[in-house]
Amino acid sequence: MAKEKIRGIESLGKLLRDSSKYEVSAFEHNSPQSDFSPMYFEKGIAFLSSRKEEKWVKETYNWDESNYLDFYSFDPYDTTMPIKKLAIVNPSYHEGPGEVFASGNGIVFTRNGLQEANLRRGGKRVARLQIYFSYRDASGKWLNPIPFKYNDNNYSLGHPTISSDEKTLIFSSDMPGGFGATDLYISKMLPDSTWSKPENLGSKINTAGNEMFPYLEKNQLYFASDGHMGLGGLDLYVADLVALGTQTPSNLGAPLNSSKDDFGLIADAGFRAGYFSSDRNGNDDIFRFSTNYTKVVGCVLTLVDSMPISGAMVNRFGNNGELVETLLSNSKGEFFFEIPNNSRLKLTAEKSSYYLHEGIVEHVSGQSLETKLPPIFLFQPIVGLDVVDIATMSKIEGAIQTIRKLPDTEPTKPISDGGMQFVALPGARYEILTSVEGYYTKRDTVEVPLTTIPFVSHITKLSKILVGESIRLDHIFYDSNSASLRPESETELDKVSIFMSDNPHLKIELGSHTDSRGSASYNLSLSQKRAESAAKFLILQGVAANRIVPKGYGESKVLNGCGDGVACSADEHQENRRTEIKILEVN
Repeated sequence: MAKEKIRGIESLGKLLRDSSKYEVSAFEHNSPQSDFSPMYFEKGIAFLSSRKEEKWVKETYNWDESNYLDFYSFDPYDTTMPIKKLAIVNPSYHEGPGEVFASGNGIVFTRNGLQEANLRRGGKRVARLQIYFSYRDASGKWLNPIPFKYNDNNYSLGHPTISSDEKTLIFSSDMPGGFGATDLYISKMLPDSTWSKPENLGSKINTAGNEMFPYLEKNQLYFASDGHMGLGGLDLYVADLVALGTQTPSNLGAPLNSSKDDFGLIADAGFRAGYFSSDRNGNDDIFRFSTNYTKVVGCVLTLVDSMPISGAMVNRFGNNGELVETLLSNSKGEFFFEIPNNSRLKLTAEKSSYYLHEGIVEHVSGQSLETKLPPIFLFQPIVGLDVVDIATMSKIEGAIQTIRKLPDTEPTKPISDGGMQFVALPGARYEILTSVEGYYTKRDTVEVPLTTIPFVSHITKLSKILVGESIRLDHIFYDSNSASLRPESETELDKVSIFMSDNPHLKIELGSHTDSRGSASYNLSLSQKRAESAAKFLILQGVAANRIVPKGYGESKVLNGCGDGVACSADEHQENRRTEIKILEVN
C-alpha cells in the first residue's frame, strides 16, 4: 500500500518543525553497494552490507542468491580502525537485520531459508525469511544458530529486536491474519524459557502497508512504515510500548525522515544520537544523527509537603522574556521538553488557587543526556489554628472548629484538635467557630493575605464559663423614659442572639439597670420593662424563651457610687445605664 498522503500544510509543518534539532551526516564507511540496519555490537557498531545492486528494502521478502549479505563492524570512537567482517554466523547464507543482546552473550537475527521447494513463487526464485538465535560459549565463540520456534516455510519472519532483559521479542512478518503486507508482532519469554505464540501489535501500529525494522529502547518502540502518514516511502516512527492500544505512533519528522525510504534506526537512551538507514542519496546507506538539544525534566510540587501537582501550567520563557511554550504537568507533577544546548532557562508554573513560591532560572549546558531541574513549588496558603485559654494562654485540648469562607453561608467540614489547619484561598476571609467543653464558643475571622506567605497562624482565645458571671453589653439604648429599643441597639442584640445560638447549653439572665435619677420604684419598673423588651427581641430571633430570664434592677446596682443625692456627671450616669448577661445555668 502506498503511504497515506500528507493532509495539508499543517501536517507538513508538524513533520518538519523539529528539523533544526538534529544533524544528519552520511556514514564514512558506506560503500557503492547496500549498507543498512546498524546495530550496537560490543563497544562499536555493526551493520549489514552486500554487493548486490538492487535496493535491499525493495527486496525485503524477495532475496535472490547473488552476493550474500554479511555483518561488518567498526569502532565509532576510532576512525583509524578499518571495518571488519564478523564471523558471527555461517557466511553461506544471507544474513539480515537483527540485534545483539544487551548482555553481549547472544544475538537474534534474520536469515533466508534455503529449502529448495520454497525458492520458487510466481516463477521467481525467492526464499522465506526466518529468525535465528546464536549464543556465545565460555570462550566467546559464537555457537551454531538456533531457529525461532515459530519460523514457518509458508511466510516470512524477520527484523527482530529484543528487550534489554531478553524477555520481549518484536519482529516483522507477512504471516496470515495481519492488517497489511507486513506487520509487527510480539512474543514473550515464558517461565519455561520458551517463547509465547506471536501476537499482532494491533491496528494502532500496523496498517495496510508495511511495518518493519523494529527497535526497542526501554519502552520506546521505533520502527519503519509506509502505511502511516509521513514524508514519503518508509518513514521512521516511535510508539510507547506500554500504550500501544491507545496511542497513535509519532512520526520522527525531518531530517530523520525524507521523501525516500528511511528505516533501521538505533538510538541511545536519550535519543540524542544514533544511526539509521536511508536511500535518500539513491542507494541504501547508513547515516549518523545527533542533536544539539537537551531533554529537560522537572516537576511541580506543593511547598508544604512536596506532593505532586497535576495539571499545572508550566511556562518557559526565552532569553528576552518572551513566552516560548506552555506545558501541563502530568499526574505525577512531571513535565519535560527539549531546548538548545547552552541555553538560559526560565520557568514558572501556575494553577488556579495556587501561588508560585519561586520560579527556576538555570543554564543548561547539554553535557548530559538530560537535565533534571529542581522542583517548582506552588502553594495554597495554610491557616494553622491554635486554641488557648485567655487567662493562662495555655493550649486547650479537644477543641472543635468549623470553618466558613465568607460570605458563603454553608460551613466546611469541622476539623478537630490534632489536625488544626486548613487550606485557604489567597485573599479570602474565613469565619472560625471554635467550641470546647467548659468554654464559651467563639467566632473569629481570619484574612489570608495576597502575598507569597505559605502559612498563616491564627490563635483563638477562649474564656471559661463561670456560673454567676456577668457580661456587660454595650450599645443597648432605649428612648428616654421608654422601654422601646432604639434601632442601633438591635445590632448588639443580634450578637447576643448569635452567642445564644453558639452556646445552646447556657441559660442566662438578661438584666437591665438604670441610673439613680428618678424614683427607685419608677426605675425598677422601667428596667424590668426594658429587660423584657430585650428578651422579646431575642425570642423573635429564635432563642428559646425558657433560656432567658429578664430582670430589672432599677438603680439598685450602680457601679460608681452615683446614688440618690450624689452629684455626678452625664458620663457617670451613663455608665450605670446598662444591660448585662448573667450565666445562670450550664446544661
